[in-house]
This record gives sequence, C-alpha cells and structure tokens, in this order.
Amino acid sequence: GTPTNVSATGNQCGQVTITWVSGGGDVDSFKVFRNGDDVGEVAGGTLTFTDVVSGTYEYTVSGHSNECNDGPISAPDSGTGHATAGLPTGLTVVTPFTCDSIRLNWTASTGEVARYYVYRDGARVDSTTATHYTDLAVDYPNDHVYRVGAMNPFCGESELTPGFTGRVSPLVQFLSTIPDSLPCSTSVNLVLSHCDGVDVDSFYLSLGGAFTLVAGASPPVANIAVPIYNPGPAALNS
Repeated sequence: GTPTNVSATGNQCGQVTITWVSGGGDVDSFKVFRNGDDVGEVAGGTLTFTDVVSGTYEYTVSGHSNECNDGPISAPDSGTGHATAGLPTGLTVVTPFTCDSIRLNWTASTGEVARYYVYRDGARVDSTTATHYTDLAVDYPNDHVYRVGAMNPFCGESELTPGFTGRVSPLVQFLSTIPDSLPCSTSVNLVLSHCDGVDVDSFYLSLGGAFTLVAGASPPVANIAVPIYNPGPAALNS
C-alpha cells in the first residue's frame, strides 16, 4: 500500500528526518525520495530515515516488495536542513584609531548566519547582524584583543577568528619635546594634537607639581606658550 502521514522534520543542523506510516501489504523495504531522486532505502520494519543535507527539499516514500517491486509513491512533505555558520575572516581594527571607541570590520561568513558574537579580551561583549562593530565601552590607554564568531540557532556558533588588537587614542597628544630642565621665568612652547571630532578648549598641565588649567586650546592642533615659574625637571602630563 501507499505510505501515509509522511513528515519531513526540518529545523535541524545539516539534516532532515523523514517519518511515515506503512500502507500495509507485503513490504520488504521503503524507499525515500528527495525531489524525485532516490536517496535511501530502509528495512520494511523501519519507519524513519535521516537525510544528511542542507537546504529545503520535498520528500516522498514508497514501499518495495521483492516479488512485486515498488509500490505507489506517497504524498510529499517538505523539510529544511540548516547549514553551519562558517568562520568569519578578515577581522581588522579600523585605523586611524579614535579616542572614544574601537571600530571592527570583518568579512561575512559562509553558510547560514543569524548573527555574529563579538569578544573582547576573551569575554563575549555583544552581538550584531552586521559585519562591523563599534566598541564604545573602552578607555585609553589599554590595548584590547578582539575575536568574532558566527552563529545560527540550529547549528550553534562557529570557531572564533584569530585575535586582533585595538586601542583608543589619547584625547590630547603632545608633539613637542620638552628639555629636562628649564630656566626660571621663561616659557615653553607646547605643540599638541587633539583627537579628531572632539571639541577640547582646555586641559590640565603638570610641570613637576600641581596641575594647572590651560585654556585656549583649539583642535586639531594648537601651539601654547606656558610660563615656567619653578626651575627643575619638567614632567608633562595631561
């Protein structure tokens, strides 16, 4: 007889499971067809078959008798086997670095990808459906190592990319060299650079002592003459 209640259960990783009810009669085996092609045969007492495949296909089943050959083919049912998410490639940190974030880019994975997981210093920090990510939860001066993995809910997560190191830039960078000692009652000319896109109009300066507020610094580059009141080694901090 014709097999009935054919069910192709998908939503699995890399496989579709087909089940059915025997149509009765003298059945030595059952044949399973995918999109009309014979893909497997099981003994007559077996009512299930697992097709290792990725993609969506239509399945039918027929009984087979050694004396009477193949019986009628069942009504079809469709099932989907899902592909694993491949390893992302080409992870890079965007340069030049900025002072408020670390920006990542990578190449899309092969296979079936629902989202990407982003790892910072070994811990998962976020996920995204894009192939880029901006990490705002970082501060100067620490380096951070990033890795990315792809995933889908049926097959889980891929391997992680090799690590790539990124950092944020300091808000202010001094481009001038200050002598080890300075005469009293003179001034030193400071050349400084600001992080792009950041509006800085003042900063604090220390020359071997307390910090002093210095105003009038206009980005991106400023030259500032700072008076020196105490001789001795000059320690510059910002």
